Amino acid sequence: MSMNTASLLTTPSNSLPEIFLSSGQSKPHSRDSAVVSQGEAKLSTKQGKRPHVAVHGPGSLARHHVETHEAGEILGKLPSVLARTNSVKLGYYQWKKKHPWSYPKPKVIMKSIIQEKHSMLEGLRKRAELLESENHRIMLEIKHTDKQMDIDSRNLLEKHEQFMEKLAKLKQGYETEVEMARNKAEERRQVLKRDMDKMENVLRDEDKFVKIEQDHLSSLISYQQKEYPLKAMAIYDLKGQQVRLRLIQEEEVRDLNNLVEEETEKMKEKANQEKIEIFKKITDIAIKNTPDKVVTLLQENQVLREEISTQQEHIDRMTDEVNSLTNNVYEIKKRWKQREQEKIHKIKTSDDADLEINGDSLNFPRQPTHIII
Repeated sequence: MSMNTASLLTTPSNSLPEIFLSSGQSKPHSRDSAVVSQGEAKLSTKQGKRPHVAVHGPGSLARHHVETHEAGEILGKLPSVLARTNSVKLGYYQWKKKHPWSYPKPKVIMKSIIQEKHSMLEGLRKRAELLESENHRIMLEIKHTDKQMDIDSRNLLEKHEQFMEKLAKLKQGYETEVEMARNKAEERRQVLKRDMDKMENVLRDEDKFVKIEQDHLSSLISYQQKEYPLKAMAIYDLKGQQVRLRLIQEEEVRDLNNLVEEETEKMKEKANQEKIEIFKKITDIAIKNTPDKVVTLLQENQVLREEISTQQEHIDRMTDEVNSLTNNVYEIKKRWKQREQEKIHKIKTSDDADLEINGDSLNFPRQPTHIII
């Protein structure tokens, strides 16, 4: 807004002249009133003030007060003001003819006032045009800003919808992976249970085999009284080996069961804890994921991506641990079977050697020795 416009807005109404126009053409009430008005006009001109001109007639008085902030009304009333000015001139000339003591000064003052009003109206017209152009420019800026804000809002809404869809997909994939890991753990548990059942069956078969061997030894004792001490020692050794093997087997089975139970409990606790933490973090992120600014949304997206990568690393590490534990259990079972086969082979070879040494004095058929695994 220019300085002229600001000065027009701040101009007080008291500084503008007041014009009292009369519509009548008759004589004034008194000569003194006209003289007093002319004297006041002279006094105000000498003091540097704007002149206050009053033309009195016998008719009713009309007062028109002009203010700078009523520019629209002044522009609308311009034709009526000019018409009234012409009527004042006509009334003044008629009054002058009837009153020879009047002075010609009010005519000059009225011209100056009219010129001043014209210049004021021209300034107000320019100011109105300036304000109209400024309003048009501001309206265009507001429309452009609204359009840009609408576009930005739609873009943000589209990004938010895409982010929520990706989050739902990630959550669904994580739940699927957790369910798959749980199914794999259950399958491993079933495999271990079946292996334990097989080992128990092998143990029962070995007990049966030991019982058969004991019966065989008792028959050997009955047939050979001379070899009784040797057979008794052999039986004693076999019983001791049986007890030791059983104890060793029970201890290994117990250790294996304890190891499997401990690892299973650890895996359960760890999986539950990880699941609770992941659900809690995902819930917190989803709740805080309604920002008003793009910067906050990008920061939360970055935090979510880091959290997802961290959880994926945890899942991979847990998968590696499960695989390593499975391999360890398989190696333990394999070593245990090899050890048992070696022990049984040693017992079998020692028994065959004793029978070959005393085979000349034995007259009964040997029973086949075999192990069912």
